[in-house]
Amino acid sequence: MQRFMVVVSAVLLAVAVGATPVQAAEAGDTTAPVVQDVGIAAGTRVNKTVVLEPVVSDDVAVTQVFLTVNGQVEAVDRAAPWSLRWDSRRIHDQQSTVQVAAYDAAGNSATASVVVFVDNYGPFLSFPWGLTDATPQMPNMSFSGVVPIDFRVRGVPADTARIELSAGDTVIGAADAEPWTIPWDTAGYDGKTTLTARSWDTSGNEGYAVTRVWADHTGPSITVGFDFADGYVSARGGVDVTATDGAWVPKVELLVDGAVVDSRSSDGSLMRMNWDRTAANGSSTMTVRAFDSVGNVGTLTRTVTVDNDAPTVTVSPAANAKVRGVIAATVTATKDASGLAYLTATLSCASSGLTRRAPWTVKVDSRSCRDGKHTLTVDARDKAGNPAVVKRSIIVDNTRPTMKLTSAPKNKTKLRKKTRFAASVRDGYGVSRVEMLVNGKIVAVDRTAGYAFTLNPKKYGKTFTVQLRAYDQAGNAVSSSKRTYRR
Repeated sequence: MQRFMVVVSAVLLAVAVGATPVQAAEAGDTTAPVVQDVGIAAGTRVNKTVVLEPVVSDDVAVTQVFLTVNGQVEAVDRAAPWSLRWDSRRIHDQQSTVQVAAYDAAGNSATASVVVFVDNYGPFLSFPWGLTDATPQMPNMSFSGVVPIDFRVRGVPADTARIELSAGDTVIGAADAEPWTIPWDTAGYDGKTTLTARSWDTSGNEGYAVTRVWADHTGPSITVGFDFADGYVSARGGVDVTATDGAWVPKVELLVDGAVVDSRSSDGSLMRMNWDRTAANGSSTMTVRAFDSVGNVGTLTRTVTVDNDAPTVTVSPAANAKVRGVIAATVTATKDASGLAYLTATLSCASSGLTRRAPWTVKVDSRSCRDGKHTLTVDARDKAGNPAVVKRSIIVDNTRPTMKLTSAPKNKTKLRKKTRFAASVRDGYGVSRVEMLVNGKIVAVDRTAGYAFTLNPKKYGKTFTVQLRAYDQAGNAVSSSKRTYRR
């Protein structure tokens, strides 16, 4: 039964490689061949194509020899001297079992095997930061000065024989043993740079890794904004600073006359930095200093004016003034070292207005307000941001006065002598004046209650019009209807 199984195995193996099946054993030959040497030593590192020359013997003759790797037939030879060619490249790096089987003419067989290591791929390397492309620029892939690139951070295969580092197309260093660290001097590079690491193992296989990083020799970009006017600040205020850099900005300092007065960490957004709280009025040197994560420093230095004193302002309208419609809140006089930069005016019953330039007038619409007392707030800021706030009560009066003619000839009357015209005028906040208009022109004004006028018709043409017009103290006006007279 055992001999039958050997014969079947030989037949199947021969068919698998296209050989003529081995015939049944001839009577009298029951001695199996001997595989004295597989042709490759156990533990050998196999690379690409190898040729095995096994040593086999038999009492009659060996007719064919088979090579299998991990159970798969790789080669067969039917004539001595035995030579088996094996292309190992389809196998990834791993331990593999190599077996040689020898058959004689009677179908007797013998096998022998060893375990080898198939090594067809170069060492797998990765740069210490892992990622392959810094787009956009990232802090952990930004470098300045001489950078030691340690490939051990992410592991170096044990059979690595050499690592070679290139920047662009230029080889800049190599390592043949531990600690597998190659320095890169970034001085000759600027901006995005391609680094390539080529590696070889003891079998001569080659691998490579590519990364794109940033050679950064420039400090952060800095912009400074002032509260109200460029170059002016108060000890109570500060400046708005933006510091940006692709390699991140872990620290920003504000120096006044050489001394650090504030320090912050920046994420690239606007940050508020406080001025020296003890600063006196006058000229000072401001320096903003920003550091990126690879050691570059950016600075911005300029002269600024410190003004700690609030302005003194004179404002109209006056307290208890009677106003109407769109009110003009105006700074009529100012005293300040740096001058005004900003003015707002707010009526307690209406929206505010704002201006940043002379003439310092802000218009506020009172027409949505009810008649009566309201608070007008005027906020004037100088260029350093010092405030002068004036609040005063004013009277909003958007209602016209009422008027009734108490003495006047009827329309189209003929006038031959001097004639009296009079009117009764009422207003909740006081009447300012009443005017007489002849042919649309003011000919007389009366500011006393009882408002009366004497018209001499001889001063005018044969036909003329007469009208009375009354104003309240806020400037609202009401007019009588026009009457036409003849002389």
